[in-house]
Amino acid sequence: MKSIKLVFLIALKQEVPEFLSSTTGCAITTLKALLANDYRIVDDASISVLAIVTGVGHTLSIEAATWVKDHLNPYQVINLGSAGSQSKQFAMGNLVVVSSVTSNESPPITCLDRLPVLGTIMKDVSLVRLGSVLQIGDAIESDIVDMEAYWQAQGFADTSIAFSSLKYITDTNDAITGCNVAKQLPYLRDCFNDFFQPIADRLNKSLDYSITVVIPTYNRSLLLVRAVESVLEQTYPCECIVVDDASTDDTLDQLRVFANRIQILSFPQNKGVSEARNKGVLAAKTEWIAFLDSDDVWKPDKLINQVAYLKQHPLFDITQCDEAWIRDDKPKQKKVYHLKQEGWFFKESLERCLISPSAVLLTKRLFNAYHGFNQQFPACEDYDLWCYLTRDYPVGFNANIDMIKYAGHANQLSERPFLDQYRLKTLTSLLNQETNALYSSYIEAVLDRKQAIVDQGKLKRISRTALGV
Repeated sequence: MKSIKLVFLIALKQEVPEFLSSTTGCAITTLKALLANDYRIVDDASISVLAIVTGVGHTLSIEAATWVKDHLNPYQVINLGSAGSQSKQFAMGNLVVVSSVTSNESPPITCLDRLPVLGTIMKDVSLVRLGSVLQIGDAIESDIVDMEAYWQAQGFADTSIAFSSLKYITDTNDAITGCNVAKQLPYLRDCFNDFFQPIADRLNKSLDYSITVVIPTYNRSLLLVRAVESVLEQTYPCECIVVDDASTDDTLDQLRVFANRIQILSFPQNKGVSEARNKGVLAAKTEWIAFLDSDDVWKPDKLINQVAYLKQHPLFDITQCDEAWIRDDKPKQKKVYHLKQEGWFFKESLERCLISPSAVLLTKRLFNAYHGFNQQFPACEDYDLWCYLTRDYPVGFNANIDMIKYAGHANQLSERPFLDQYRLKTLTSLLNQETNALYSSYIEAVLDRKQAIVDQGKLKRISRTALGV
């Protein structure tokens, strides 16, 4: 069961799209079978995507959500099925993404408006408010209606499991609904098959896990040698590109010992870590990219462990390993809020950087979709990229401590003061392009807190200047 990371909850067997039965790594079962302790399908370690046919109505929806919470640990649950339109804006045959769900006088629950693999493509699909009713024809103030989504969303509201709902409009929630639904079901299945074709393609084909490691460096010659050696000692084959950002020490001399085992790119003038990483990615010829800061070190199985994780969970375009921290040559205990997560964690990423460049492995396609690291940022460039990326994509995580992160030495970029000034720029940009009210509120809250910190720091500096300190 631990291999299942994505779950579809579908009310009727007739609503199940073909790709869920014909795609490698996907399986279909029923809530009835699961409640009878028939776990033959879910115990199959090769299954990463599970569809559960729940049956219709709020009672079965509650039971389905409860079973998933108690037995599985997916990063996302998707309610998939038909809905009735209550708005002229949404006609039969429309595909819509649910932004929030409600029932009767219950407060609305916000749904995740992104789906795995497809990412930002979701922005091209209409967002709607959905109301769940006990029976066909019941009145509720919403754009569309169904009989399951609210109770499923309610079941996952107090968990780390993201809940989404994708609906195909089959009727107008009236007396002739039954006839309309039956006629629309073949079109519904075809629509879902087309929509999820990228997932089917991803799972059905043999993926290329070739990797290039990009190491940016500036005046860290001795630390760099240690980092490069940790890459060359990997038990999984990889290419290694070192980007020298116009170092003035003996960096290039130190790298000669590696001869033809690495590729060296050099800037004539210092450009900064963002441009160095981006240049390395541009030169890479592989499907996957890993980064290693020149003051960090990998354990020998870092890459092979990540590839093993990706082969078991092939829908991820990005994953990271766990890490140990060393500061001033002493182990440093991480705070609870620094612990790495799997799945969707955009809200948490706003507060602090939860993805370490030296721990990450991602597709070049995904990296390029976000135009790489922001070259205008001398610091917090990783925070900037990860904030945008985690809004649209889930992140994988394998718990092996395969990276050692060092801190406390003199020229470490992450030690520069006033980092929140750069985070403010990212948060402001995120807020300006956000269309979901709930996510806007998340951004605004963090933006206000960080702005207060920056303002307080300015006041302290002014006071010290006035006192001649």
